[in-house]
Amino acid sequence: MKTLSECKELLHSFEYYIRHHGIKNTIKLLLYRRSKQMKQRKLDLSQEQIVKVNDCDFCVMPYDKGISAELIMYGIHEPLTTKLVSQNVKKNMVCIDLGSNIGYYASLESRLVGENGKIIAIEPSPQNYEYLVKNLAKQKFSNSETHNFALSDIDGNVRFLIKEKSNLSQVIDNDRKQFPGENIIDVPSKKLDSFLLEKSLTRIDFLRMDVEGYELKIYKGMKETIRKYKPILLMELHKSKLGVEDVKKFLTEIKNDGYKLQHYIDRAIDEPTLAKDDYIENINFDNLFQRLERNFAPGYFTLLFIPI
Repeated sequence: MKTLSECKELLHSFEYYIRHHGIKNTIKLLLYRRSKQMKQRKLDLSQEQIVKVNDCDFCVMPYDKGISAELIMYGIHEPLTTKLVSQNVKKNMVCIDLGSNIGYYASLESRLVGENGKIIAIEPSPQNYEYLVKNLAKQKFSNSETHNFALSDIDGNVRFLIKEKSNLSQVIDNDRKQFPGENIIDVPSKKLDSFLLEKSLTRIDFLRMDVEGYELKIYKGMKETIRKYKPILLMELHKSKLGVEDVKKFLTEIKNDGYKLQHYIDRAIDEPTLAKDDYIENINFDNLFQRLERNFAPGYFTLLFIPI
């Protein structure tokens, strides 16, 4: 039984998709979700499996109803964001991958940067981390390093909620109540600025972040990294968790740090069989602020920022 707030969010999403994509594409989205649910019910997720992902063997995690199930069914995750990564990550780049999960993007980045590039992949979930290590070991190049901790605005510990869909696991507030059946653990946390003091990096070219609503706090802990290296930034931004005003403040901060907003993807349509290249929108900060002010932006979306 959905709560009143969940019903309102569902209604808002439905209204948004009709306004922004039209009735035809909204119907496609609903049919896709229904088809995905039916396919997933037929999957055997009890065993570790090897699937082909981006022309490479990839190990998916048992009992993962998130990205692992999606890769078994379709062999790709977030096709539009995958395209942006492929277009912007070049040979010999140094990439930081925050919220690496089981290594889908880190593995792709490893192949794109080649033997003289470098990938630093960070994932807080112990279960996800095990498969991140496995999948990076399967790549052609030994150009990656992995770390099992959470990024934050503090050096210490944070609470981490592990979900059935591995890519929805997330850091939660210390005062958040634990509900029956939830798996919450403590994990070490570091500011990216603190962590990189241990490294001898002369540059960082690309930074990807997908951290399920924790992006603002992580950004506060990486201000020196941004100032020093000015990497391309690709992040999934969760308006539904941060709230409109915090999203606007966050975007203003990124703009003031010397970035321009180049691309926008409505995350809900960044799905296998559904996504089209023209859903990657060219957009600037003013355009996005207008959408936010008119309540015309969805609950979460992917943004690509380029240093000026």
